[in-house]
Amino acid sequence: MDDSKAIALQHKLLIRETIAGYAAAAELIELEKIEWLQSMTPAESWATFEDLVAFGRQLQGDPATLQVFEPRRIEEHLSMRRIFEKLARAQGLI
Repeated sequence: MDDSKAIALQHKLLIRETIAGYAAAAELIELEKIEWLQSMTPAESWATFEDLVAFGRQLQGDPATLQVFEPRRIEEHLSMRRIFEKLARAQGLI
């Protein structure tokens, strides 16, 4: 196997491992969120909600910070993720 094929194989394995790692991390984070939310009292839940509302109100005055919430930009990011996932599947990486 020449160097370019060996490097391509290493990259393929690294991408596969990275994607698997992201999936495992996402699963763990989701479980932690569920545990955290289930352990909250109604008062804690309400306080968290109030904090989020207060933070959202702080963002309202600055258009630059609102840009990250723009639906079109979010959809573009999701679309690119779907494209990369299709590419990874087509190349047998996932």
